[in-house]
Amino acid sequence: MQKKGNLAEMIRQLEEDRRRHAEAIEAIDQVLSQVSRAVGTVRYGVEEVVQGLPEIANLLLELPKKRKFDQTGEKSVLNFIGSRQNPTTSEINGHWRSQGRRGVANVVLLKLLKQGFIIRQADPQIRGSRYILSPAGQEATRAGATAEPVALSRDNIDVTLADVENADITSGTNRQNVPQSN
Repeated sequence: MQKKGNLAEMIRQLEEDRRRHAEAIEAIDQVLSQVSRAVGTVRYGVEEVVQGLPEIANLLLELPKKRKFDQTGEKSVLNFIGSRQNPTTSEINGHWRSQGRRGVANVVLLKLLKQGFIIRQADPQIRGSRYILSPAGQEATRAGATAEPVALSRDNIDVTLADVENADITSGTNRQNVPQSN
């Protein structure tokens, strides 16, 4: 009798295993079906894109290659820095985009830094830097045009340590020219 009970238990266990395996096979079939539909959708999407390429190419040819602006990027950035005492990189980039320009103004900022028109100031309270106009940048904005690029060296920098110490970076003025309040 003991063997019959043991045999019946083994049969019941095998039937239970078979049922679990059948459920697992069903789940696998469902996943494979979903994958097959997804691959079919991707394949269909690629065929649609390939068929639409001539239309896309025509649209791209109609886009203007260059945009025309009232000011060059350099003049725009110089004027913005001059009008907004001490703006951050983020504020300058926001101004850049508000004019409908693509990308960011970082390349123009670097160019103006190298030309000596602006001065970068580290500010630990913000991400990025702040910028002020150098004397050459102030002159360029007053003249209404950027001057010729100047290669900076120790020999041709007119800013002295006293000029830097007297500069009020929060207002963009020179402390020597501002009446002192006593």
